Amino acid sequence: MSIDIYFMFQGRQAGKWQDIACEYNGFHGGRDAALFAWLALGGGDERNSYALEPLARPRGFPDDFAMVDQVFHPIADIGVLAEEKRGYFQKRDMRVLMGHADFSYYLAYEVLKAEPPKALRAMALPLEAYRASAKAGEPLQGEPVPRGWKRHPAYAGKGYATPEEIDAGTRFVVVESLFDFSGEIAWFRDLLTRLCDAHGEVRFMFGFA
Repeated sequence: MSIDIYFMFQGRQAGKWQDIACEYNGFHGGRDAALFAWLALGGGDERNSYALEPLARPRGFPDDFAMVDQVFHPIADIGVLAEEKRGYFQKRDMRVLMGHADFSYYLAYEVLKAEPPKALRAMALPLEAYRASAKAGEPLQGEPVPRGWKRHPAYAGKGYATPEEIDAGTRFVVVESLFDFSGEIAWFRDLLTRLCDAHGEVRFMFGFA
């Protein structure tokens, strides 16, 4: 899946959507696979430890969101950008890249009213820890592994097995457990709440690259 998100927050002022400032950086340290999967991309292939259904498939941008040369959004004030992002925009033309694919948007309330995602997640835990937790009836907690771990060179033939496949060579047990991503995306929901408190109606415009 794509790893960088490009975005703009807007607030509705005097009946028009206007760009608003936000401290969120979004890339170069702000990559969030779970959030990106939930917003639009899904979490899909065997390299991931989970598969998430997106809140909505990419919608494109609404007609009233200004775009230039298909991938840039013009801005009037550099102050709408997080400080870390100010070196990554077309200063001469006062425009910011909005990604290259999967363009979409959400009204803030759509994200805030939605049930946070849950998904089966593949995890590996040491054999003895698995046996102790299973015996005590405790929730299983382990390290995330790719869902395609049986075909992955780091795991295949290295002592990893499902509970049904445990044998004398098993060192780690791989289980699938329902994982609640509420904690993973809480920061984004908190951010939208703060922006709504400050600006009223808010929307989040984004794309990926």
